[in-house]
Amino acid sequence: MPENTASLLSRPCGSRPRLTALQAVQAMQAVRSPAATAFGTGQAAPGLRPLRLALRVALRMTIERLALSRQRHGLRPGGMVAPCAGAPVGDLPTFPGVVVAPLAPSVGHLRDLPDGPVARPVLRDRNPLPHDKKPAMSPRRLRPRRALLACLALAGSALLASTAPAADAWPAKPIQLVIPYPPGGSADLLGRPLAAQLQQQLGQPVVLEYKPGAGGTLASHYVARAKPDGYTLLMVLAAHAINDSLYPKLPYDTRKDFVPVSLLANLPMVVAASSKLRARNIQELIQAAKAAPGQLSFGSAGNGNTGHLAAEYFSSICAIEMTHVPYKGSAGVVNAMLAGDIDLTFDSISTSMPHIRSGRMHALAVTSAERSALAPEVKTVQEQGIAGFDVTGWYALIAPAGTPADITQRLSRAIASVLRQPPLQAQLAAGGYEPVGSTPEALQAHLEREITRWAAVVKATGARVD
Repeated sequence: MPENTASLLSRPCGSRPRLTALQAVQAMQAVRSPAATAFGTGQAAPGLRPLRLALRVALRMTIERLALSRQRHGLRPGGMVAPCAGAPVGDLPTFPGVVVAPLAPSVGHLRDLPDGPVARPVLRDRNPLPHDKKPAMSPRRLRPRRALLACLALAGSALLASTAPAADAWPAKPIQLVIPYPPGGSADLLGRPLAAQLQQQLGQPVVLEYKPGAGGTLASHYVARAKPDGYTLLMVLAAHAINDSLYPKLPYDTRKDFVPVSLLANLPMVVAASSKLRARNIQELIQAAKAAPGQLSFGSAGNGNTGHLAAEYFSSICAIEMTHVPYKGSAGVVNAMLAGDIDLTFDSISTSMPHIRSGRMHALAVTSAERSALAPEVKTVQEQGIAGFDVTGWYALIAPAGTPADITQRLSRAIASVLRQPPLQAQLAAGGYEPVGSTPEALQAHLEREITRWAAVVKATGARVD
């Protein structure tokens, strides 16, 4: 804001002269947005300061025009002097999408006067004409009510422009990454190092927000309703595609309420047995299940979780019956396995493998088509006589529908960049993850395949929410 206008606004009300129309417009233009000042040299107006300043200017402009309008039978307003000689009005900051139209010459009968240090209305002498011969008000003169509406509209436009963050300024604040399962699970083990690297890449904190429950649908519903500005993201697992057909009615549309960002990683699953189960391979597991139908219990990280449907799929192929026990996250499953509360689990290899190494759990097989690099000695389910069985966990990043494409593309490129870094690759490989870092388009195709595939499995197995 020019020095003369700023000083006028900062003076006490009793000692403050009238603002000219040009000064009012300059004051309106000088209301800076937080996003603009964060990358510029001005000082951002905290809180509601931009609104207060805009309304103050609008009120003063309205008072000016009311005063000029009411002088038509007495004092006639003269011209207004420019704020200062040679003031570069074009150098003032402008608002994107806000156009300030020039004031009509009929408003106040403005005329040019010599330059002066301070701009204020100059009033002429009282009109000597009799009252009945005084000129009528010009029909083109702006009426007070219209002046008030015009000023409030200008103030509202300035407020919207000052509070709307610029798209090219993203990210200008911390980013929330929602995890649909509790801490300690496979999503958390991937999310923590990924968030740390993204924070360095994007220059803003990436905060993990855990919203477990209902097989991940609570987190999905939360993100579906979030503002699509690139500051709320969701990590999803295969359960996101499974829930579309497993749950009879979801509070969101899996296909329409989200946009893809990147396929983060793949992760094999392991069929692990607790210490109380004597089976040491897949064939022995099948024999034990057939000997006692419904007596063996398997745990999962929640209804609709990949482990849940993988076990149901396995039971359908092998013609066996087992009892499902859902938990809130992989950590709960592992604790139940160690305590002997359940017999087995189809779990992410990253969370079960440490306990398999310690001997407290036993690996019967991996569910992927190929052996895992983390445990090459463990055979696949297919190698043990179950042809065509192939279930691999995956992790992806999505955003609310309506998120600008330039933001999702930039996020995708940032994720691909951090996943190529050798330290992060080594850290993820130690947990069995296979980093991907795909484009949004590749993730969209992957999601469509998974939704279709798991819908067929749900229909064939008769899986239901417990």
